[in-house]
Amino acid sequence: MRKLLLLIMFLFAVARGSAQEKAYEPLLEDGKVWVYEHHYVDINFNFLTCESRDWIEGDTVIDGRCTRQILSGL
Repeated sequence: MRKLLLLIMFLFAVARGSAQEKAYEPLLEDGKVWVYEHHYVDINFNFLTCESRDWIEGDTVIDGRCTRQILSGL
């Protein structure tokens, strides 16, 4: 019984480890756009929605470091 339990735990650990192996996808890449909405209530109790966009566009140098530009717009 103990060997069976150890075998099941081993197989579960191997399956879990192999499922976590994914190809690396960078978070910040040119052309990537994030769109999100803000929902809020104004002073007259009207429900309002505002859509915002953030995107990556090119590189810039700040304090001697090369960084990505994150731009925002509506």
